[in-house]
Amino acid sequence: MAADQFDSTAQNTTMSPPIEPEALGSGTPPPAWHKPIGVIAIVFGSLGMLGGCSGLFYPKLMEMMASNVPREMEEQFKVAEDFAGWTIASSLAGLVAAAALLAAGIGVLKQRRWGITTARVWAVAKMVVVAATSVLTYQILQESTAAMLRTQGTQAMPPGFMSAVGAMSIGMGIMWGWALPVFLLIWFGRRKIRQDVAAWG
Repeated sequence: MAADQFDSTAQNTTMSPPIEPEALGSGTPPPAWHKPIGVIAIVFGSLGMLGGCSGLFYPKLMEMMASNVPREMEEQFKVAEDFAGWTIASSLAGLVAAAALLAAGIGVLKQRRWGITTARVWAVAKMVVVAATSVLTYQILQESTAAMLRTQGTQAMPPGFMSAVGAMSIGMGIMWGWALPVFLLIWFGRRKIRQDVAAWG
């Protein structure tokens, strides 16, 4: 009786199907890079939209400050007023770019291929906007410095000081403004990332 039970157990053991690793899964979690990338895009897009909206109130701000401007700063204030239209246009461009980044972040977070396309378009557009805004800022700075020198003379600052400071600030602004666009273009251009995105809806 015991021998028959032993033979039956041995037969069941022999005929048990082998457990393959594939049957239990590979153990490799699916790529989750889209989550931090999507969240970062949404956060920066939202902040950019707030900044763009605030820039649209630039004329109202100039109007409120007009009555409190000291006489020696009137020419500098006039420079800011002269560039108000360009400043508003720059804010609008930044607002549109920020909205595109926000939409791209949502698409990436939901694993939609259009999110990647939107992010790439945003990256190129953002780099153009940053460069144009930097040129505008430098021009405003140069005009303001010239107005200051006309009203306060060369004792206000050493010659070329503001130009050097302005060039340094604009250079740092471009590097900061281009950091995320360049990163996204490089990241989405990787073969592994393209393969992951190909499986998205």
